[in-house]
Parts: sequence; structure tokens; C-alpha cells
Amino acid sequence: MEIVGHEEIGDKKWDAFCDASPQAWLRHTTRGRKGALALNPDNEDHSFGVMRGDTLVAVAPLVTQPLGEGEREFAFSINTRLSDTHSLPTPMPAGEPALVELCMQEIDRCAKKHGIARTRMFIDPLTVVPAANPLLAFGYKDHSITTSVVDLQAEEATILARMNKGHRLDIAFAERQNYGVNVESDAAGLHAFLNHGGKTVANVFALAYKRSAYYGRSKMEPEARALRGAGQILQWRIMQELKRRGFERYDMGWQTGSTPKEAAIADFKRHFGGDPVPLWMGIKTY
Repeated sequence: MEIVGHEEIGDKKWDAFCDASPQAWLRHTTRGRKGALALNPDNEDHSFGVMRGDTLVAVAPLVTQPLGEGEREFAFSINTRLSDTHSLPTPMPAGEPALVELCMQEIDRCAKKHGIARTRMFIDPLTVVPAANPLLAFGYKDHSITTSVVDLQAEEATILARMNKGHRLDIAFAERQNYGVNVESDAAGLHAFLNHGGKTVANVFALAYKRSAYYGRSKMEPEARALRGAGQILQWRIMQELKRRGFERYDMGWQTGSTPKEAAIADFKRHFGGDPVPLWMGIKTY
């Protein structure tokens, strides 16, 4: 076995491994890694893999992000203080258990070598999710929450029946009003647009990879907020299109509910009837 930097591995071999590995999702890929790098020009890419001869057998995305008072952390999104923990962590290395352990040891070594204050890490809920938080065995403190994943393999009528009654009624109302919704796709995922009064007033974007998707972001103009069911019909059209394309799961997105606004967003997502899935997360300070 040999630890090899991402430069030597190359993007093509890295992504081919991710495509084939059940432990890897989009955030493990070069696209996910480079998205984290783009957040700050001072970020550094310390990602590496494990080679068995000429075969890549594990990958460990590893990107520095700024932290307060000149410190840095291994994470995929920016926080400003050690007390901040809410932004996107680093995906746990993907590979066989023994190789993941080797990668975790190398991450600790890199952290000490480069003066990293902490590593925030998570197990992507769109991969194989273990029954308990595996990060605890590597000295991480538990910061886990729960996310909500919709089963797109069910019939449309079943998906609707699992939703909160209010969401179902809002979707039915929006369909009777014939809201102008169109769904488009690109290399990153699916975009749903709601058109009203001759212009786009709301949109939803879902990251898509393999047979799973993740609710990435949304935007609503003030006039869209006055349209009953606008957010619900956009999400429903995204789900319908994902299902039509053979996708199996849709993660509605993570929310802690730590503020009244976030609690309202969390309720909105949960009311789509997804199954609760543990989002294992941990933090290790050095």
C-alpha cells in the first residue's frame, strides 16, 4: 500500500474510483473537492489516495479552510470561529475499512504537519450509512444530526401520501393554478424554475450523482412568496423528474433547527415525508 497525492493520481482515476465505490458520493469527487477549493484563494488541496500497485483503492478529500485568528481547519466550507461548526465538513475517506483507518492516520499526520487547528468530518447520508458513528473510534467528538431522505423508488401516489397533508394540498392547489414550472439539467444536477408574470420568480437546484440527489439551494423573489404552494410544487417537480430519470433517493438537505428560521426550514423539508437518516459528524481538534 502507498499513500499518493491527488496530483499523481489524476482527476480521471480519482473520479473513476468514486463512480465505482459505494462509500463515495459527489463530495468525494474532484468536482466536490475543487468546489471547496474555490471558496478561498488561500485554500490548499492536501487530498490523497491509497494505491495498491497501479490500482486506486481509497480516496481522502482534504481541503484547508480559514478559521478565526489565522488558524485553518480541514473542512469543505468556511467557518470563522472554533465555536462555529455548522458548515459542510470533510467527507470521510472512501474505501475498505482497513484502508479508511490508514487514511485517518494520514489525515492526523497532515494536520500536525501543516498546523491545522481541527478536522470536521462527516459520513455522507447518500452513501452506505453505518449503524453508529464510526468517527468516534478515531478520536472525534460527536456532532451528529439527522437528515430526511425521500424514497424515489416508491410510486408517485405513495410519495405524495407520505407527505404532510398541508404540502399535498399546496401541491394540488399549485397544479390547479397551472403554475409555470420547467425543469432543466446540466452537469451539476437539476434546476426547477417557476415562472409568473412573464419572469422567473423562484428556482430550486438539486445536486445529482449516481442514483441519488441532494437539495442544494433555492431562491424566491418576494412575489413568489405570495404564491401558495410555490416551494412545494418546485420540490415536487424536481422529485418527479429525478424519479423519471431513475434516481432512487433525494436528500432534502440538512438543518439543525437551532434558530426559529432554521426550525421552520427543517419543518418544511420534513413535511415532504422523507425517512430520517443519521448524518454522522465529528470534530477533532489538534
